[in-house]
Amino acid sequence: MALLRVTSRCNQRCAFCSYPADGEERLGGLKSWLEELSGQDGGLVQISGGEPLLRRLRDLLALLKLCARRGIRAEFQTNAVLLADFDARELRALVQAVAKTSGYFNVNFPSHCPAVDARITGSKDNFAKRERGVRRLLEAGAQVRITHVVNSLNYRFIPGFIVYVDRRLAGAAWVQFSFAKAAGRALLRPGIVPSYRQASGPLRKGLRKASSLGIKCEVDHIPVCFIRDYWTCHVDVRKLLGRKPGPHQFEKQKTAKCAGCSFSRVCAGPRLDYLALGKTF
Repeated sequence: MALLRVTSRCNQRCAFCSYPADGEERLGGLKSWLEELSGQDGGLVQISGGEPLLRRLRDLLALLKLCARRGIRAEFQTNAVLLADFDARELRALVQAVAKTSGYFNVNFPSHCPAVDARITGSKDNFAKRERGVRRLLEAGAQVRITHVVNSLNYRFIPGFIVYVDRRLAGAAWVQFSFAKAAGRALLRPGIVPSYRQASGPLRKGLRKASSLGIKCEVDHIPVCFIRDYWTCHVDVRKLLGRKPGPHQFEKQKTAKCAGCSFSRVCAGPRLDYLALGKTF
């Protein structure tokens, strides 16, 4: 899996952002993107930022065309805000270009509560635009993953978020609960990262609600033991059982507390940056 950052700019200032490269554009353009993928055939590429939609659409379409030609599946990461007002033909072209890679859109959706969304993103008016952007993607036939970064401002409301997805974002392919990393902007506000124990109860309730509603879920960046009966939802389970290499091999590490855990074979342990904060585990 490759990560391709096509911009360092963003239209939000998320409190948990692990890549807060604010300011002027520092990354290259289409030529450098194509060079970066020159040696890759097959696999997955995460097209990320910043907010990728702040780059020229024609360049993004050219990048996606290359991915399709080389059999590279594209994960197009976005907060979906700009899609609310996208020209209909341009939106259709983007959706089709991602589909031709057998890829999907990965939408950062911090909260179903407008006030909480505003506190997390630092963008007062973006909630309605984000919802409209996602709904337009779904109406256009896109495969959409909803990513909910679990942090101290939203973890209490996880069960309600699942109900919201069922009612307002029906058709989303799946939801991933990704525990906030202690990196980037989060280091300026370490309280944004809750303890695993704090978040685990609402997270399990949310997973239970999702199961009852038939909503597929994934979980990442929290040890498997904290989700218990829903351990098969954890992305590390498939990686470890399939012996797949990845960031989990160096971002996470078992501790003495992991000794004797029944989930040891399918868990990579807590994140190192989480432990560095002195959080309870």
